[in-house]
Amino acid sequence: MSKDPVLITGGSGFIGAAVARALQNRGTPVTLFDQRPPTPFDETDAIASVPFAAGDILDSFSLVRAIQQSKAKRIVHGAAIVGAGISIDGPVRTVTTNVLGVTNVLEAARSLGLGRIVFMGSQSVYGPGRYAPVDEGHPTHPDSPYGVTKLASEALGNVYNSCYGVDFVSLRIPHVYGPGRPSGLRGNVIQDMLEAAQAGRPYRMTVGGDQTKDPTYVEDVTQAFLAALDVPAVKLRGRAYNVALGDVMTWRQVAGVVRELYPKADLQLGPGPVIVRPGVPEQPLGALDLKLAKEVLGYAPRYPIRGGIKHFAAWLEARRTIK
Repeated sequence: MSKDPVLITGGSGFIGAAVARALQNRGTPVTLFDQRPPTPFDETDAIASVPFAAGDILDSFSLVRAIQQSKAKRIVHGAAIVGAGISIDGPVRTVTTNVLGVTNVLEAARSLGLGRIVFMGSQSVYGPGRYAPVDEGHPTHPDSPYGVTKLASEALGNVYNSCYGVDFVSLRIPHVYGPGRPSGLRGNVIQDMLEAAQAGRPYRMTVGGDQTKDPTYVEDVTQAFLAALDVPAVKLRGRAYNVALGDVMTWRQVAGVVRELYPKADLQLGPGPVIVRPGVPEQPLGALDLKLAKEVLGYAPRYPIRGGIKHFAAWLEARRTIK
């Protein structure tokens, strides 16, 4: 396990903050780089003691300054415009932020001689599934500007690796749920259902109950990022790795798991796929193949869907009690 300092871009976000907590808890120096500081869960939250550097990923000077002041040797790059729907509404902003942002990170790594860069990739690079399980060799035909930027970012990372020796690794992640995901976020279905069930409120999804997902608990994803930071370069087999639960379920099936915990939950989900934007359905994708991540990163998800939802439900219940 390397103790070299880590900078996390987008460190105030859901996954970035989760990775920061894990690094802080294991004693690895970590600094957050984001436009605004994170919001701690409470006074005991490890994120409250993590150093914060304010800056915009499009401002290369503020990024370099943060790297130098934190003495970071490695970067987890998560700063981005996230989501297919948001990218469809604002393609120029999405492409500018995501592609120029990763270029700034890679150029900083090249010019400063940094070590491992772990990129927060996405299963969106695959587009519609052609076979399952979906391995890293699956065709990449993203169907949103967001997916295109994630694929372009990986391509840039590969070029910086081959041309300049920048040690780049991408983790292709699916739908992630768990503590820290902001309430009210589009697609926050698991948290919304749990909160409704706990409060005795009805939950309604007009359409989308048949949409398939590979729902992965945030703690599993976090451990994958730590492993990707630590694995020696000589052990890598490629630069992109699927990280997920590896088990596809529909939102209707997930609702059934919530009902197992809360039998009186009033959850109604309409049929069909999720509609990202009018006339744009979310594309189906099979379970991600985890073989490569298991062999190279030692990745093994610890939270099957029932275990993850139960763990998350208990956390939400505790938060309700505190409030």
